[in-house]
Amino acid sequence: MKKLIFFLFISVQVFSQQVIFKGKLVDMETKEPIVYANISFLKTNAGISSLEDGTFNLEIDKKLLQEKVHISCLNYKDTIVLANNLFKKTLFLQPKSFELKEVVISKKVDRELEVDTYKRRDIKATFGGNQSNPWTVAKFFKYRKEYKEKPYIKELSVYVG
Repeated sequence: MKKLIFFLFISVQVFSQQVIFKGKLVDMETKEPIVYANISFLKTNAGISSLEDGTFNLEIDKKLLQEKVHISCLNYKDTIVLANNLFKKTLFLQPKSFELKEVVISKKVDRELEVDTYKRRDIKATFGGNQSNPWTVAKFFKYRKEYKEKPYIKELSVYVG
């Protein structure tokens, strides 16, 4: 029985050979190490992040060297390579750049315009409204050219008496 257990233990060790999957990630333009990049095998949940010097070390089954590895990092193009091509090598990643739209900074312009002031007490005093007689007051505002510069309403007050 002891021989059978020993044989099973030895056979498992032989067939599931482990290797240290290691390499280095470097910026293609600056030649600086890429820190905290994600390195993950596509068909498994095995993965690791690169260290401050761009290196990574992960113990994996030897058969995973034939699988694809996905490498992603902020500001770099995602890369998929065969693990064997990255094993004990340096991989240069292409930086991802994009141009932002132009931003113009200028002085603050007063964009508020008060069209008219009308107070609740003015309505009651002028039109003689009371609770027993319903009444409606409307006011016409003639269009002025300055309204075009300030096309949005910030505040509107409606009084119901």
